[in-house]
Amino acid sequence: MRGAAREPDILKTITPDCIRRRQHCSMVFKRQADKFVGQVEPGNQCLIKKNGCQTYLVSDVEITEFTWASLDKGLDVNTNEQVWGSEHGSLKFEKRESFAHEIIITQ
Repeated sequence: MRGAAREPDILKTITPDCIRRRQHCSMVFKRQADKFVGQVEPGNQCLIKKNGCQTYLVSDVEITEFTWASLDKGLDVNTNEQVWGSEHGSLKFEKRESFAHEIIITQ
């Protein structure tokens, strides 16, 4: 739901029954010193059809207190050639502002 992060009325329309888990596509994170490193769950392929081609997701993420680096790409299931995603390395983000005060915890 685009724009939901800052619109409580939109967030209220998202219910647990409309959320579907995409099989084999969960990110698994492990702590390494002062950062978390994540990849798509091992053992299976996260399949994504793109431009008429069946691809599998390769995703590498590194998160620190102030940065987030993400490399996502889709590889053809038959040839292992890259079909979509970054060809020039990770997207890198730096934290500029905290929004922790906006988090609403409900029971």
